[in-house]
Amino acid sequence: MSDSLLTLSPEKIVAALRDGRSLTADEASGLDRLPIIDALRTSITQSDIPWLILLFNSNNDQIAGLASSIMRYHIVDSKVRESMETRWESASPYLRNRIMWRLLDSAELNSDWNIRFIEFIFTNRDTFDSFNRHFFGTGRQGLQELRKRMDNALTPAHKESIYWLCIPSIEPDIDQAKVLLTKGLQSKNEFTHHAIQRQLKALS
Repeated sequence: MSDSLLTLSPEKIVAALRDGRSLTADEASGLDRLPIIDALRTSITQSDIPWLILLFNSNNDQIAGLASSIMRYHIVDSKVRESMETRWESASPYLRNRIMWRLLDSAELNSDWNIRFIEFIFTNRDTFDSFNRHFFGTGRQGLQELRKRMDNALTPAHKESIYWLCIPSIEPDIDQAKVLLTKGLQSKNEFTHHAIQRQLKALS
């Protein structure tokens, strides 16, 4: 019996998946979190896209979610973006949450998607919060990981609003979460303003 993928190095995980190694939902969920996911993403090349799209088309949400997460730096590939936009329509809330994060990395994202994403988050807040806690962690560590991504110069402006909405997922103290959210109102991004104001109202 082969070892769990969770026990292997990022390079060996990618090599195993390239060779057609199957993975379980638990393995997929365990790999789709920091810090391992960042290492997996940087191990992927353009030649890996075909088998990753096949994984993304899996009927298992955790496996499809991991595939979408790994393809972060390849959302510029039209086949990747189109496959995610198409599957959004029939995806479960869990998988929509994963697809949302990938499409937010696309510089060509239509503004209509931002509106759709904000509505999705407030309609499926439990799904959004649960994954954020799983992915980033909670408390100080979670906020540090979140801030690292928000401060990244390569982060698209339209992704900013969604990062701000992660704060209540990670900061358990509601009053402190409100203080942190208020700082985001200094942003010049209209979607960020709209999202934060709506979130502050929801926390009141």
